[in-house]
Amino acid sequence: MKTDPHGVLLTVDQAATRLNVSTEYVRRRLVFEKRIPYVKIGRHLRIDSRDLELFIDGGRVAAGPSESPYSSMVRFRNLA
Repeated sequence: MKTDPHGVLLTVDQAATRLNVSTEYVRRRLVFEKRIPYVKIGRHLRIDSRDLELFIDGGRVAAGPSESPYSSMVRFRNLA
């Protein structure tokens, strides 16, 4: 995904829309737990669009051979 080179300050509502989550999730889980950088302008919170993109990219899981969490149990059962 391309990142805006200048960055845009997003409101909490805009960041929530971009992530497809609630505004409360953004406020409580991302901002107050300091999982994403933010800017305070007076009493208003803003999230830089570049930081939001980095957060999204940081959660990306690489594609690879799919292995079920139960496959190790099956292998163990076959060994017995």
